[in-house]
Amino acid sequence: MAATHPGSAQPPNSNVPLVSPEGITTDGRTTGNHETRYKDTLVRVQIAVEALYLGMVLLWSAYLVIWVFHGKLDLLFFGSTFQGHEDAFRRILSFGIGGLVGGTLFALKFLYRVIAHGYWSEDRWVWRVFSPWLSAMLAVMVGIMVDGGLLGLTYSIKPQGNVFSVTVGIGFVTGYFADSALAKMQDIANVVFGTSSRGSTSK
Repeated sequence: MAATHPGSAQPPNSNVPLVSPEGITTDGRTTGNHETRYKDTLVRVQIAVEALYLGMVLLWSAYLVIWVFHGKLDLLFFGSTFQGHEDAFRRILSFGIGGLVGGTLFALKFLYRVIAHGYWSEDRWVWRVFSPWLSAMLAVMVGIMVDGGLLGLTYSIKPQGNVFSVTVGIGFVTGYFADSALAKMQDIANVVFGTSSRGSTSK
């Protein structure tokens, strides 16, 4: 029998359907099984810290969205209003804020699903910490390329519409589907620069 880490969780019970007859997600648990799978106190603390961290990032990103659309609200700790910046900078910044929201929502969704199904792992903490910010930066770069016409994408604004509704929205989709966005960029890079004909070699 393989040894298990003392802080590891019991895997979901394969004999229990993931959805009950009432349509409720079971997470592989039998009726009345309410105890946590994570017996190690340190592990539970780590999970709580990660959840708190992502929750705080989500609140901050939500505040930034309010800051964008309010326009005249002073940004906490910085004291600047969104309208006080140049138009080009505001567009790029709004892409990044949308990406931060999308990346944070995806990371939170991933976190609660792996916890519930018993697959939380210490080895992914770096991903969970940096994922929102990587998504934000990716959305910024996608926004720069969209504005520059590099991706061949254009967006139009409805009469009386707000350009930042579009840029924040594009940023959000880019951040939430960051893996797909990176894969598409890989396809574009292969077309522009070509693929390497050399096979990979080990050193």
